[in-house]
Amino acid sequence: ILADQVSIAIENARLYETTRKSLEQTESTYRQYVQNEWTHFAREENLSGFQYVDGNSAPLQVPLDLGEVAHFVHSGNIHQSDAGADGKPARLAVPVKLREEVIGVLHISTLEKSRWADDDVDIAVAVADHLALAIENARLFQASANRAARERIVSDISSKISGNIHVKDILQTAAQELSQALQGSDVLIQIQSSKQP
Repeated sequence: ILADQVSIAIENARLYETTRKSLEQTESTYRQYVQNEWTHFAREENLSGFQYVDGNSAPLQVPLDLGEVAHFVHSGNIHQSDAGADGKPARLAVPVKLREEVIGVLHISTLEKSRWADDDVDIAVAVADHLALAIENARLFQASANRAARERIVSDISSKISGNIHVKDILQTAAQELSQALQGSDVLIQIQSSKQP
């Protein structure tokens, strides 16, 4: 009986370790997927962020250099600094994280306070969490809309091709429709002969 119990305990430990490793691998793969998707999305949208200063909001043309703050934020930590006597503002940087993957930074500075209160930090963290979910939902919605538009184009081209019974007409229609769908790109469709040149 004791041998059976030891055997079951060893098997449970082995299964637990296997499951833990699989979970770690899945989480790592998902984090890499999220990072790749966000990098691709930001590049495709030519989006660096927004800045609100003195009552004016404007898109960032290029990402700002946050200096030492970037190291803390990219490792997933909050960074705060008190105002300096030299007129340096109090600063707070909160990572914007999506499922533990940093996709951005919420950076706040003020001359009105000498240091950040715990309530201020809690508000910034809550906003960063909601911000991550909102922009991920917007990204997913846009990706779905783009996918639907691509499917509609393919469906339209396919229906126009299907209406022809001559190979010449099929090839001509496919080339014309694909050129129109790709904003006037040049299209070549070549039938491969069975003999190699």
